[in-house]
Amino acid sequence: MASRFNNRLSDGKFGKVSQINTSHTKERLPKAINSWRKTARVEFEPPPKVPKLVNTRTVTEQRKIEENMPHGARIIDIDVLKGKLQKCQFCLKGPISLANIIDEKQYGLASQFRVKCQFCSKQNIINTSASHKSGKSGPKAYDINSKATLASLHAGIGETHLKSILSVMNIPPMSRASFKARERGTGKAVEAVAKVSCEETIANEKKQLIRIGEEPDENNLVSVPCSYDMGWQKRGKGFNSNTGQAATMSQTTGKIFDYATKVKKCRTCEYAQRTSTNAKVHDCRKNHTGSSKAMEPISAVELFKNAPKHGIKYSTYTGDDDSTTELYINQQVPYGVEKFSDIIHIKRSLTTRLYNLSKMAQIKECSSLSSKVIEYLVKCFSIVVAQNKSDLEAMKSSLKCIVLHSFGDHASCNESWCRYKQDPIAIGKDLYGTALKSALKNIFSQYYSDTMIKKLGPAANSQRNESFNSTVGSKNPKIRYYGGSESNDFRVACAVAQTNVGYGYVCCTFKALGIDPGLNCTKYTCKMEKKKSKDIDRKKLNFIQAAQKSTS
Repeated sequence: MASRFNNRLSDGKFGKVSQINTSHTKERLPKAINSWRKTARVEFEPPPKVPKLVNTRTVTEQRKIEENMPHGARIIDIDVLKGKLQKCQFCLKGPISLANIIDEKQYGLASQFRVKCQFCSKQNIINTSASHKSGKSGPKAYDINSKATLASLHAGIGETHLKSILSVMNIPPMSRASFKARERGTGKAVEAVAKVSCEETIANEKKQLIRIGEEPDENNLVSVPCSYDMGWQKRGKGFNSNTGQAATMSQTTGKIFDYATKVKKCRTCEYAQRTSTNAKVHDCRKNHTGSSKAMEPISAVELFKNAPKHGIKYSTYTGDDDSTTELYINQQVPYGVEKFSDIIHIKRSLTTRLYNLSKMAQIKECSSLSSKVIEYLVKCFSIVVAQNKSDLEAMKSSLKCIVLHSFGDHASCNESWCRYKQDPIAIGKDLYGTALKSALKNIFSQYYSDTMIKKLGPAANSQRNESFNSTVGSKNPKIRYYGGSESNDFRVACAVAQTNVGYGYVCCTFKALGIDPGLNCTKYTCKMEKKKSKDIDRKKLNFIQAAQKSTS
């Protein structure tokens, strides 16, 4: 720039520059040209060649055919498929080849293939599953969809879990609407099977009692002993559970006489209330508005009032020491009911009290109330109750001796359970301490009062109800929530049917729906029934051996 100003003429104009330094231009020019070429290649690229005109409708149909072509795995009924492929529906020639599949329509887990006949070129409809009536009117439902929903109820899983299993197996899953529709159909069939099984249990119990000399009262009601308990679908004590189930069960057969479910919520009703709209027509199962703990006494009154409808009355019931339930029954049930305490719950109560005593400040100059000592005292309590079953006076006197026996006073002990009287040398170390002795007497005195002795007399238990609640837990797990719809009640009904009928309730439900259970289903249920029978025999043998060992 400085050299340029040096060439200014006298009139002020610039003179012609004879030589300009272009070295820097020569260096930058190749880079600029390359940059421009790249830009031009992008901005001025010639348009692509225009394809020939095509029929868009043909392209769309071709895409649909490609999309509807079956991919992956399917659940197929071999007998149904074999019958459909045996011959063409039009020319009666066959067999038809699956290689000529045109497309597929899916109905849940069932498929409907359109297969072209290689002989007459007509299109045959090939189904992968049989079908059955699902109502008074409307199209039939496919068996495989009903079987899948009943399998989900039986196994304790839901729609999401079933989809996970199917997707891993590369099988197209059912839609939620299809699953719920079939769940409602199979669930109501299960409830019908459960209801019939309860009625049969009551009828058989009545016949057995009349056979051994039990006579009906003036109202033609047969007195039946039962056990009663409530279970909740939430971990803990169930004080905040939204669902629960109660059952009265036979003391002899362990089968269910009657049952009830309590539900505090309905998702359909809640959605309508939240959106300020009218709830759609649905099977609402909400039937409880109080606290969750109140479900137990309310259900007890409901079941005990229903008993006369079946020609029986519950003369006695065995249950936990819930005073509210006992009070409700005495006040609201129109006939007298005697309460027996569950020996298992009583042992738990005694164990808890002894451990609470051991956690208190250590009593000076007394024996240590260790876990071993507590187990020994509870064992003595169990032996006394078991050996003096139905003998109230002997049970009462023996319970009074437990504390004295443990402190070395064997004057009032019975030889049937006191080892000191059998062999004084073999006896272990006695407890000591006046304060400890007084505290233990205070605890045990509550278990040999006249009222408690009457309840302990039969040495009954309600463990059959605990077993039923465990079965409900396998169908309706506490880690999941099915109480917002009918699914909760369907799962409880599955547990009731399995308790009364066994694993064969699955086949009974299929027959009620008009579905053939099939050979594999029948064989597996028979296998599970045999396994269950062997487990019961094994547990009985173990119990007898343990009882003999404890008394020896």
